[in-house]
Amino acid sequence: MRVVKKYIIILTVVACVSAMFTSSIMTKEKQVKAAETLSVIREESAIDRAQEHEEKIYGIGSVSKMFTTVAVLKLVEEGKINLDTPVFHYLPEFKMEDERYQKITPLMLLNHTSGLLGTINHNAFDYGKDDTSYHDTFLETLSHQKLKANPGEYSVYCNDGFTLAELLVERVSGMSFSTYVKKEISEPLGLDDTFTPVEGFTEENIARITMDGHTMPYMNCHCLGSGGLYSTTEDVARFGQIFTKSGRKILSEESIELMQRAWYQNDAFGVCEGDNQMGYGLGWDCVDMYPYNIYGIKALSKGGDIIGYHANLTVLPEHNISIAINSAGEDNVVAGEIAQDIILQVLLEEGIIHEVKESSVNPKEKIEAKALPKEYLDYAGYYISNNMIDAQFEDNGTLVLRAADSDFDMVGKFIYTGNGEFVSSSGVYLNQYGFAMNSNGNYGKTILKFVKENNGKTYLKAKMYETKQGIGETIFQMLIGEKVENQVLPDQISEAWNQRLDHKYYLVNEGYNSAQYIIAPYVKTEPIQGMNGYIKSFGSNKPCKIIDQSIATSEMSLPGMLGRDLVTYSFESKDDYEVLHVNELTYISEDAMLSSSQLQNQVIVSDDMAVWYRIDDEDASKLIQIHVPENCAYYVYDEEDQCIASSIYVDEVNSVVLPKNGSIVFVGAPGCVFDFN
Repeated sequence: MRVVKKYIIILTVVACVSAMFTSSIMTKEKQVKAAETLSVIREESAIDRAQEHEEKIYGIGSVSKMFTTVAVLKLVEEGKINLDTPVFHYLPEFKMEDERYQKITPLMLLNHTSGLLGTINHNAFDYGKDDTSYHDTFLETLSHQKLKANPGEYSVYCNDGFTLAELLVERVSGMSFSTYVKKEISEPLGLDDTFTPVEGFTEENIARITMDGHTMPYMNCHCLGSGGLYSTTEDVARFGQIFTKSGRKILSEESIELMQRAWYQNDAFGVCEGDNQMGYGLGWDCVDMYPYNIYGIKALSKGGDIIGYHANLTVLPEHNISIAINSAGEDNVVAGEIAQDIILQVLLEEGIIHEVKESSVNPKEKIEAKALPKEYLDYAGYYISNNMIDAQFEDNGTLVLRAADSDFDMVGKFIYTGNGEFVSSSGVYLNQYGFAMNSNGNYGKTILKFVKENNGKTYLKAKMYETKQGIGETIFQMLIGEKVENQVLPDQISEAWNQRLDHKYYLVNEGYNSAQYIIAPYVKTEPIQGMNGYIKSFGSNKPCKIIDQSIATSEMSLPGMLGRDLVTYSFESKDDYEVLHVNELTYISEDAMLSSSQLQNQVIVSDDMAVWYRIDDEDASKLIQIHVPENCAYYVYDEEDQCIASSIYVDEVNSVVLPKNGSIVFVGAPGCVFDFN
């Protein structure tokens, strides 16, 4: 009888406290150490023994989507949900301003083809205390939105689809989402340390993070079905076993196969064939993961990130391997790449593969230039993406790209090599986030093509190779930019937007413990160099097209990750200042800030809006002590709008030195009183 080996591979990387490793960036030496010391658990008895140690608990971010997908498919198997029946049949309260919403099905929620804008951010992420306001108002918020694409047209990463799936699970099952996950997934699999904050839990085992030297409360993501679960690495790896041949089953083989199907290949345009680390299944980020595919091995992967926490789950179904990586810290750990190196080492030791192939990135590669066909000059212009890309050609045919809306003067040069391809040549390359450079142990290569897709639009298509710190290798293929044209705006509209230049707008409608007050307390609109009719904004990563005197919106049709989370900027006048709405978030102009000279012995929050004060010169360096009532908070910012003190911080002492040219905001429910002296 052949003995089937099972692997749960568990690796915990913590940036702020000592665990297996103490750095969030692993050098090659640390990666080797990881391979030597990782836990490879081969038998159930060993799994039981491993539970004797106490493991830290992490926010697993979007790995939560895998639990949501399993929950939906369990209800499908029970005949309670049909994946092709429109969602509103199950949730009659689900309505939108765009009538196309009636075509959205549960299948589209799980494979990212719903056409929803992306992520409702209002009170989505906060520190410490849990509440259900996000959950309770989600459908109402959706009812005021339109779609960005026809349902089912193409796949673009969408958190709101999984939050809607969370509500679908609740309605059909008759249980809260947290209860359903616990009863139908966690308990049958023995996941004793997997939960949502709604359930209530002891905080002492949660991995803490620091930010700018301050210890933070745990991060609470209220989009439970999209990113709100907490778990240990061991639990996540054990969960991943349900997708392997020999793992414990809570889903049928038909449902497992359905999740692993390459649904992205049904997109109407933008489908990328070949080596890739993006290709949506149901829940999965990729269902034919590079580099395992080049060895003929099927691999599935899902990553997860919320503020301060990073996670990855990779499963090789045929080889009974499930690896989970959790991390905590300010830096984004290369979790998937770490998993890649470890898994390849296991496959090599087991004789499943005979060698680990060399990286595709060669920094010393010689590139032979070919003559550029003249018709390619028509592709010069601007391409909208996470930023606005300016694409121009030099006289010798070299393609030059720069981020037109960035303060960083980084330029990438790409040599034409024939067959419509341009290859990076100057040490600057593109990865899935934008421009990057060969430095500090990171190397990359980008191959670009101009393509006209089935929707009639022209795009920049990229194949992007990268290795970070000598760990693993990523390959992403995707459309990275959509060609757009300059707008000629009437003088009246141009003047209205010019009046807003150099003005900052400060957040006022988030809850007292919202992460937004620390990471993005303001936005600022600016023109895009050389591109008329568009604005960029500090605090949002999408260029926006100006529609009229008060509205600008991000409009793009980009499958994958870059077309996610579209926003609309809407200004309105109030008294002698402007109010800015960015989707559901509300900001006031800096002109509306009160003077610190108006601070007396207390501040009373009179409505749902935060109260901002600008620190005058005569109050700079003044020491004040603040009494903070329950469910309230203050935040202090320096002249660069960086948060330097807050009652949210675990180590805060509520004694504050007011910074020169800085500001302070008081946040709480109506009637909250802050006393100070």
